[in-house]
Amino acid sequence: MADDGWQELPLRHIVAGSLYKISLIGSLAFWGAFGLVVGIAALFGAETAHWNDKPVTGIFGLLIGLIVGAIFGLVSAGFLGLSTHMGVRLYCRIRPKTKVAFSAR
Repeated sequence: MADDGWQELPLRHIVAGSLYKISLIGSLAFWGAFGLVVGIAALFGAETAHWNDKPVTGIFGLLIGLIVGAIFGLVSAGFLGLSTHMGVRLYCRIRPKTKVAFSAR
């Protein structure tokens, strides 16, 4: 490639940690924002957060929303990272010469 800031890397050289980090960032961004919305709604009196089958409102509802969002984010990131890692490794066995372009900036 030309020297325009892009480099190529064989797909098999991408480590599992990088795939898990990408999965974690995306998953926590979604579930964290969702937990924040649920928590803010519970803060203002909506019965969106539940603990032991009872609706929780106020500050405790905000806290529950954030904690549940973080837990869902971590669990879904684990599954997403695992499936992505397995998919990349399987794809590398089928097409071993595949390369990925990335910005080196």
